[in-house]
Amino acid sequence: MKVSADCLRNWGILLLELALAMLFISVALVGLLDGFRASLDAHRANDTHTELRLLLEEEANELERQGFFQVGASQGEFRGKTTFTWKTETQATSIPSLYRVKVTVAGRGEKAEEVVYLRARED
Repeated sequence: MKVSADCLRNWGILLLELALAMLFISVALVGLLDGFRASLDAHRANDTHTELRLLLEEEANELERQGFFQVGASQGEFRGKTTFTWKTETQATSIPSLYRVKVTVAGRGEKAEEVVYLRARED
């Protein structure tokens, strides 16, 4: 069986087209997978940030519920969430019975979240 030069040339062009198509598809898949990974990373970071904010609010509300403030600092971990820690710092101000309260929550390698507010002591 004899194959003509035109037939071989057509097969060569077809193979080149297939190789180029596979190259383009590979590049597109790598881009899609990288975008998917970045999206998952952003979603995880957002979840952690949201959890930090909720824990910060929880700790500030706990201080409010206790209804008293002592000058000084305290810290600890949230029950059941050993990767998250809290810290409170209470300072007296120049106004009697008014305190500056700073609540900080940190965890999982994220930037710490904090809130600072003034609170009057209720005697």
